[in-house]
Amino acid sequence: MSLVYAPLFYLASLIITLPFLRFMKFSLARFSSLFIVTMVSFALAHFVNFKIAFFAILIILLAGLAYLIIARFQFRIEKSEAVFALVFFFFIFLRFLNPGIFDAEKFMDMAFMNSILSSPSLPPNDPFFANEKLDCYYYFGHVLGAGITLLSLAPPEIGYNIAVAALPAYTAILIYGIFERDRRIALLALIFVMFSGNAYSFVDLLHRPFTG
Repeated sequence: MSLVYAPLFYLASLIITLPFLRFMKFSLARFSSLFIVTMVSFALAHFVNFKIAFFAILIILLAGLAYLIIARFQFRIEKSEAVFALVFFFFIFLRFLNPGIFDAEKFMDMAFMNSILSSPSLPPNDPFFANEKLDCYYYFGHVLGAGITLLSLAPPEIGYNIAVAALPAYTAILIYGIFERDRRIALLALIFVMFSGNAYSFVDLLHRPFTG
């Protein structure tokens, strides 16, 4: 059953992208749709529950999409969507191999995201200090993860892993969109930004014999 949530998020995130195509190119609309929905929900969630705010904005977006369909607006999915899909499902596969939320700051990230989803309004409750609220400095980035979780309709522990896979996918399509006029440069920039950090261990291995 848990395998359903990743494709569900992929389709839902693609659907909410469509209304934005009238205002911006596809690669930018792909990320902006999630960002705008989440940030408007973030603002409203200071007065109502974040889930209520998020789904209310989704309903408005779907109503707008229905209007565009009725008005026979022609949607065209760009080739850059393949970049999003490949990177997203690649990272989903990596999380599938090791879905545990234990290493590094994952436990804290999960706690903050879960607090956003469960608090009656923002700012969310501090999961580590009773009767205290989290400062926006610490939880603001986790609002996107909470939005991705709601969009996938997944429980938080699964939504967290979907968010971990979705964020690099959004990064990839934005990078590709910047350089898409030259596909070779776009792919090179994509590989450099997304994966060059993983080469550090190999570079360090080669460098250490010469540093003592």
